[in-house]
Amino acid sequence: TSVYVLGERLAKEKLGEWIEGSKRYYEVRPHAYFMVTKGEAFQVLQAGPEISPTLSKEVLEMNKQTIRQNGVSLDVTLAQFGAWLMSPDREAVLPAIKLIYPQELKGADANGPNKAVAIEGLGVFRGTKLVGWLNREESIGSQLIMENRSSGAVFLQVDVDGRKFTYTLQRSKHKVKSSLVGDKPTFQVTIETQGSVADPEEETISTEELSRMEDAAAEKIREIAFQAIDKAKEYDSDFLGFTEKLHRTNPSAWQKIEPHWRESFQEADVDVEVKAKILDTGKSGPKLKLKQ
Repeated sequence: TSVYVLGERLAKEKLGEWIEGSKRYYEVRPHAYFMVTKGEAFQVLQAGPEISPTLSKEVLEMNKQTIRQNGVSLDVTLAQFGAWLMSPDREAVLPAIKLIYPQELKGADANGPNKAVAIEGLGVFRGTKLVGWLNREESIGSQLIMENRSSGAVFLQVDVDGRKFTYTLQRSKHKVKSSLVGDKPTFQVTIETQGSVADPEEETISTEELSRMEDAAAEKIREIAFQAIDKAKEYDSDFLGFTEKLHRTNPSAWQKIEPHWRESFQEADVDVEVKAKILDTGKSGPKLKLKQ
């Protein structure tokens, strides 16, 4: 078994009992992947593969490549999920798997499967109960806060001076500083990214325009990071690991808030600073003289 899919009702009502039994059962591999779905897991398992010979192989390949490379979710094993559920200072998340209907899409093969699956977003837990979901941008924002990226491509639609462009985020690193001011935790998040743009409307991009595009990309990343933070507070679930960071770096401060750490997270001040660099504009030469 390489992937477990948890149904929504199990994730909301009986997860603690089920996970405890699974972790103690000797045949369950700790590095098997875990996912959660809206509705019944049985429906997901009835879907057909679109590319791979079996659904399980297709989901595993999605988990290894699409999730991490595109930044729309995380790969979470039983070992990691169990550690989060037992943690005294942070909450858990799982990648969300959902049904799609290829035949409803334009150009779909009529002889193909009538149901397939896609992995995008996260299910958010508080303790051992599923409490909510993150969409694509909220999931990307949470990834940029929780971990560094060194591969793949995250595509972000950005607006600068009324013109839209796509910032292809290829690498990122983050840092979280924590402190306790009185009885209130404060967190300073710094995110640095590197990426590229490919805008077909202009032959060249000036230095001034490039700087404005970098500022706009940084503001977009800051926006989606705060979307993730707002969801964490809305769900009363510190799945971003802020309190865990305080616990590790300032044990004496953690002792003060330990009895009510979730309430302290709700009141915490969080600031996000983003520096976005554009290393490649995709302009290797003048436009091609194509016939109209």
